[in-house]
Amino acid sequence: MVLEFTKDMYHLIQSLWMNAISDALLCVLQVDTLSLYNVTGEIVCIPLPYAVSSIWPLPFGLLLQKSTDGGHMVSSSSSLLNARDLNRPSKEYGLTYNIPFQANILETDNKANGAIISSHLILKHPFEEPQATYVEEKDKLTMMRDFDEKTIWTSDVIPLIASYHKGKFQHSVWQIDGASYQEAMNENTMLPVDISSHKCAFRKIWQGKCSHSAASKVFLATDIDGMPIISFLLHEQKILLAVRIQVDDATEEAFGDIKPHMSWNIPAFAAAPVVVTRPRVRVGVLPFTDILVLSSDNDLLLYSGKQCLCRYTLPNELGKGFFSNHELNSDISDTYSDLKITSIADAVEGRINVTCSNGLMLRCSLRKNPSSSLDEHSSDVSYNIRFMRETLETLHALYENLKLNILRKEDLGCLASLLCTVASSLGEHSYVDYYCRDFPLNLTESPSLVSSNSLTTPPSLFRWFEYCLRHGLNSAKLEDIPTLMRKQKVSAVSWSRKVLSFYSLLLGAERKGKNLSSGVYCEVASGSARNTEELTVLAMVAEKFGHRQLDLLPVGVSLVLRHALDKCRDSPPDDWPATAYVLVGREDLATAKMGTVRKENLLWNNDNLTSMSVPYMLHLQPVIIPTTAPDIPASEVLNSDDSDSVYKSVEDGMEHIFTSTTQLRFGHDLRLNEVRRLLCSARPVPIQTPTNPSVSDQDLHQQQLWNFAQRTTALPFGRGAFTLATTYTLLTEVLVFPKLVLAGRLPAQQNATVNLDLSSRSVSEFKSWAEFHNGVAAGLRLAPFQEKMLRTWIQYNRPSEPNFTHAGLLLAFGLHEHLRVLTVTDAYGYLSQEHDITTLGLLLGLAASHRGTMDPAISKMLYFHVPSRHPSSTPELELPTLLQSAAVMGIGLLYEGSAHALTMKILLGEIGRRSGGDNVLEREGYAVAAGSALGFVALGHGNRAFGFMDTFLDRLFEYIGTKEVYHEKYLNATSADDQSCNPGQMMDGAQINVDVTAPGAILALALIFLKAESEEIAARLNIPNTYFDLQYVRPDFVMLRIIARNLILWSRIQPTKGWVDSQIPETVRCGISNMSEGTIDSDELDAEALFQAYVNIVTGACIALVTSTFWLRSHVSSRGKGVDATLEAPIEGGLGNG
Repeated sequence: MVLEFTKDMYHLIQSLWMNAISDALLCVLQVDTLSLYNVTGEIVCIPLPYAVSSIWPLPFGLLLQKSTDGGHMVSSSSSLLNARDLNRPSKEYGLTYNIPFQANILETDNKANGAIISSHLILKHPFEEPQATYVEEKDKLTMMRDFDEKTIWTSDVIPLIASYHKGKFQHSVWQIDGASYQEAMNENTMLPVDISSHKCAFRKIWQGKCSHSAASKVFLATDIDGMPIISFLLHEQKILLAVRIQVDDATEEAFGDIKPHMSWNIPAFAAAPVVVTRPRVRVGVLPFTDILVLSSDNDLLLYSGKQCLCRYTLPNELGKGFFSNHELNSDISDTYSDLKITSIADAVEGRINVTCSNGLMLRCSLRKNPSSSLDEHSSDVSYNIRFMRETLETLHALYENLKLNILRKEDLGCLASLLCTVASSLGEHSYVDYYCRDFPLNLTESPSLVSSNSLTTPPSLFRWFEYCLRHGLNSAKLEDIPTLMRKQKVSAVSWSRKVLSFYSLLLGAERKGKNLSSGVYCEVASGSARNTEELTVLAMVAEKFGHRQLDLLPVGVSLVLRHALDKCRDSPPDDWPATAYVLVGREDLATAKMGTVRKENLLWNNDNLTSMSVPYMLHLQPVIIPTTAPDIPASEVLNSDDSDSVYKSVEDGMEHIFTSTTQLRFGHDLRLNEVRRLLCSARPVPIQTPTNPSVSDQDLHQQQLWNFAQRTTALPFGRGAFTLATTYTLLTEVLVFPKLVLAGRLPAQQNATVNLDLSSRSVSEFKSWAEFHNGVAAGLRLAPFQEKMLRTWIQYNRPSEPNFTHAGLLLAFGLHEHLRVLTVTDAYGYLSQEHDITTLGLLLGLAASHRGTMDPAISKMLYFHVPSRHPSSTPELELPTLLQSAAVMGIGLLYEGSAHALTMKILLGEIGRRSGGDNVLEREGYAVAAGSALGFVALGHGNRAFGFMDTFLDRLFEYIGTKEVYHEKYLNATSADDQSCNPGQMMDGAQINVDVTAPGAILALALIFLKAESEEIAARLNIPNTYFDLQYVRPDFVMLRIIARNLILWSRIQPTKGWVDSQIPETVRCGISNMSEGTIDSDELDAEALFQAYVNIVTGACIALVTSTFWLRSHVSSRGKGVDATLEAPIEGGLGNG
């Protein structure tokens, strides 16, 4: 890559290479701009509103060291890039470089304020704003504000930073929070996994006052046992301070206690890291690195940790080999025999530049096995010739890399001309012939400068491909792959390295970590692979190699990979990432995958998905709802009974799925049409002609209509799941709700309509909640991952009069987090309508949209609808129990996962408090809502949530009705907070009514200890083990306890019949068995109680099993049949015996 230096380059401060994000990036720091250059030519320009003095590479981004006046803004006076460069698309990131950032405008949020105050900033991605850094002290995070803490060294491999404080005269070593040392040293771990979602914190692991000035050089080496060493070259003291970074195997964290064995001094005038003793050994991601020291006595010493291995000296006859080609005098050896070494620099593995006292600079190679002198050059080959041979090999690797890109033909010709000249000079006639065959009209052989009869055959990737396809991978020659391509993290030839790895996996190469038996390394994405084709697809996903990249390969090379993709298209595994489905052409599965994992922090976003697609699929998105109803082909008619033209054009809420592409996707498979027919609620249902003449036809019609009505009102639940996130909304159109038709038709009487008699039952109330769920289903079909919904569109869909349908729509918008756009005045407008169901939908929707945020405004709104939390001086408000229950549930959603102490205490009290009415169902519903909310607040926290009160668990178990009470004094007392509230405790006499409080308390415990594996809590939720106790416990409570126990002991759930049987107490199992065999008198015990307990226990176990299977869907494909058989066996056995 060639940079064009413009007149603005006088602003340049620093430049460096960074390898943290995909391929290498050249980072150029100017006064007001940070420019990032990709190896392919793409450019990103980041305006800097802060004065930045230096930049440093990290394993996961870039560290920006602000100058002393870094808190002040700088004006953007110039920029290296123009507007055209900023909008150039990046093929590597799959994004557009369009950064809407104004340097003279500061964001007012906390993130921007922190970036202004912090002395150090972290840039984790070119398209993110720099973030503030924090210092971790005593488990507390404080912002890094010390501008005198100057960074002097960073590692781009492991998360370590060295700094010097000029005021304290102190050197420090910091560990960056976000990944443990064990993870950083593990070559199979990709750093960082999800570092972008965490605050970047510095933790000081070592400090020392050892110099009045900063170290002149800092580098990383390894101890004799492979542990990392940070070396500080202190020029004033002429010593090398080595600090060993110790790793605690138990916590996988570094600890920084200064001990004698952890730091030592080596006398040194100069030092450099070299790879000599073990050149092919790696400790995780670090090569085994020695230290070459130039002492004050002019000795070159090789150290491995504390141990000095050997001493190097200059050869006595220095001029015979290297200087023979420069026609120097014969007495040159006498001249250089008394030379002194003044400095060492530019170490690369086992080679280093040695500067002598007369200014002569030598490039020396150290022996791999330490000896007493530097390695002499061969008498037959000069250093320049060897350098040209290495150049030829390196550029030839680049030549082979360009041959795999059909757009680099012109660059390939220019490179071939250069290589032909170099090869001719070296006498490598086979290389010259190779280039001339590729470009016969443009290249000619030059005279040779060296007499050579080399028979070396140049590496050829096309020859390697041919041998692999004809004779197999084992028959291909490893020499046909350039050496440079077999090294990791070589960005210049990464293109060909990826293609080689794909062919290797496709042809059955063995994997050893990331390395393949073919000599190249490869990343592989997570997911199952049943054959080499599927493994190749996962590798292409991990290497970000999509259809656009395949189009750049030569046709013959890409054809093999495209064939592998086609073989995986029919039935790909169900645990693949969404990008893998896009790669094999299954965009339908990719969209479904995105819908299930959209809230997780993934490596891929929508742009990554489209980057894997072919160019004509770049608009990949859910099906857009048409402005008019589509014409349904005759093959897609729902049913012969429903084929009347009167009902064909009815909008049933699913018509947007059936477009012109549906027939192409599903062909003759009519299951999708059957699902639509079953879930349709917008047409009258057919009623069969009566066959019993003794019963009135009209009464029979009404009985059938009532049965059908209960089915019709349940259809929105299924339709909401079927159409979930399948369409976008048009901002200029009102959202259409499908109708709920409770009428019937008589096919035998020309489809005559029969209406449901409203006077026979309370149909209005029965239909109201169905309309509410219909509105929820209609709202859920809108895609949640579209751009932010407009507030005006929500107001546009608001009806003039409140109704149940719009209330459900508000809840659906809340579940998709669209209600964040509503203002406080908008919420007041809904609440002022005094429509209970609309208020319910709004409260739950706002709580769901702000889930886990603890937003104060939403919290006040919810608490206002909980009368028990009103001050005693507040006039008593008549609020329906339904609204109170919704408000309590909303509090749980709003404070989800926070373990907020006061909120937990309030919700604990609400479980045992009367809701106001005498309706038992409403009282129990309120308790269940409070218990569920309490579980959400402390979701998965386990015992950590109860550190602030000792009797919290005892109160929950008292609500359940267990006998284990350890703080009876507290439980029998009533707090002052409880006495100040108007409603009383839900007690009958002196006892708590556990029939009302138990379900909510059990749910609370199940959610709080979810996956906690707490034996103690599970044991206290035991099942009665005697016939007498079973008669006094409600069977549904037994089912809830079984569910709660298994949610707590999550890892023990097994999809086997034996596991389900293990949930049944021995008393129940023996009782069922004896009664079925007639060996026990049914008068001795309550047979109905025994059978109900058995059925509820099995039901609870099956519910827990299904819940576990749903959460771990990646294992369903391999265990699905076992799960089905497990669910069927105990039910059939128990009911058959009964």
